[in-house]
Amino acid sequence: MALSLYLLLGVLIQAAGPQQQAAAISGTVIEADSGRAIPEARLRVTSSAGSVYSAVSDRDGKFLLSGLKPDSSVRLSVQALGYTAFESDAH
Repeated sequence: MALSLYLLLGVLIQAAGPQQQAAAISGTVIEADSGRAIPEARLRVTSSAGSVYSAVSDRDGKFLLSGLKPDSSVRLSVQALGYTAFESDAH
């Protein structure tokens, strides 16, 4: 089965102090066909600078990746048991 990822557009940029910013991505992992939430999906974001961030979706398929350093591009990977892996690049 295929995974769909709906980002509840949570690209949040928060000031952490002078000249420092942090970003966050939040969303919900769902089954593409039924729209059913996928709990315990493993999410990984790799930035163009080589930083890696990870999270696991909760029982409602929701996740939050926080503390990201805003980079020019990232790769998001999602894996869940019994589903085809999902990958997407963002710039």
